[in-house]
Amino acid sequence: MSMPQAWRLNSGSTMRRRLLTGAAVVLLGPGVALAQQPSSERLPPEALYIEAEDVTRDGDTGEVAARGENERVLARFEGRNLRGREVTYNLNTGVATASGDVELIDVDGTVVTADRLELNENLQTGVAVNLAVRGVDGSHLMAATAVRRSQAVNELNYALFTPCPICDDDGRRKEPTWSIQARKVVQDESLRAILYENALFRVGGVPVLWLPFFAHPDPTVERASGFLVPGIEYDEARGFRTNSPI
Repeated sequence: MSMPQAWRLNSGSTMRRRLLTGAAVVLLGPGVALAQQPSSERLPPEALYIEAEDVTRDGDTGEVAARGENERVLARFEGRNLRGREVTYNLNTGVATASGDVELIDVDGTVVTADRLELNENLQTGVAVNLAVRGVDGSHLMAATAVRRSQAVNELNYALFTPCPICDDDGRRKEPTWSIQARKVVQDESLRAILYENALFRVGGVPVLWLPFFAHPDPTVERASGFLVPGIEYDEARGFRTNSPI
């Protein structure tokens, strides 16, 4: 077995170098990459592991580009797995992009799919196109576009949320028991709230309530100073209601 080969990326170089074909690349930090056939479980926690059919890097921009035709590219960082037909990572900015049949599996098991994702240095979503999120609790969130406007604000356009299954036992799509559809959804962590613009509530796919504006506390933000997060529920007898944990 050959020893891992180290590549020092010279930002002053104008040539584009092929790092490896049909193998793996490990990025340990700005300017350093190890190309080998490693086990990602033995990598240091700060390493970004990339596995692809074809990997190149640009010395001018510091961009590493990975592509896969037969199999999607795999990028792994701190327990997050990112797959796509093309994945780029900029060694200078830490920004990554993925396009083509994109899937991101978070540490907690949340699954994100999209046509295109742009992520920060921690592989957290910054921009997404045709976003779909499946939570570990079985909830689903879909949006035409999603943008992280700031550290505290996420904006989703033409979005739909439901805590209910959207497929039957055979995997066929079905109408969720209830859902909220909105032209715009803003998650404001500083306000600890989720805000909806032009919100439409549906039951079994049938519209039952429209509100120009709707808001509720953000259940993903840990409460502080005794803040209690209510939930949203629906039943045929009482309709929609919120409840606060004691």
